[in-house]
Amino acid sequence: MPSPGLTPGAVEALSAHNWPGNVRELANALHKALIFSRGAPLTPEDVLAVTGGRAGGGTAETGEGLAAFIRRTLSEQAGENAFDQLMDHVGRLVIREALEITGGNRTRAARLLGLSRPTLLARIEKYGLKIGAQVS
Repeated sequence: MPSPGLTPGAVEALSAHNWPGNVRELANALHKALIFSRGAPLTPEDVLAVTGGRAGGGTAETGEGLAAFIRRTLSEQAGENAFDQLMDHVGRLVIREALEITGGNRTRAARLLGLSRPTLLARIEKYGLKIGAQVS
């Protein structure tokens, strides 16, 4: 299967991150990012999602990274279901974080998010999230 590639911004984000785990950490981060990108070229947001928002620029906590992602998506995909794509991206990140917090426990994650367990399971499937000892 061909590689989806990296956007120039993703290369910058990867270069800006301090890789204390060296090559193994980089390989794991790329593997996670590829899972979430679902075959699309990796973006800076994909890299930030797997590095915890520590690669240059703003972070989701300050809203700067998220705002930049929204602006870029809207400028690149105006009118092409951009709202749904943005909401799916954010939903995927929120559910992944809830699962990380709860150690992959879907019942606790659903409770944390204020969702029913069947709704959470449907969204996990929709977003293609893998659940095991670690969420990836």
